[in-house]
Amino acid sequence: MKQKQNGYAAQAIVEKIAKQKAFLSADDLYAALVSDGWDQFELYKVVGPAMRIAGASGMIEKTSQFVRSSRNHSQLQILWRSKTCNK
Repeated sequence: MKQKQNGYAAQAIVEKIAKQKAFLSADDLYAALVSDGWDQFELYKVVGPAMRIAGASGMIEKTSQFVRSSRNHSQLQILWRSKTCNK
C-alpha cells in the first residue's frame, strides 16, 4: 500500500491526467489510482473530491456531456475538459 494515499496525492494524479488528455472523467482517475496501487477503500474516498477540487482550481471544467462509467454501467459521469492539456 502506498504511504501517501490522500487527497493531495490524488490531486497530483488528476493534474497529470489533465495534462495528457483533453477530456477526462472520474473513471480515468480511478484507473490511474488502481494502477498506482491505491487501496480500494481509499479510492472511493478521494475520486469525487479530487475531481471537484481540480474543477474549482480551474485545472479542468465541466462540460454539458456525460459518459457511462466503465466501473458501474448504470452510472453517468460528468465529462470534464482539461484546461492544461499539452496536446
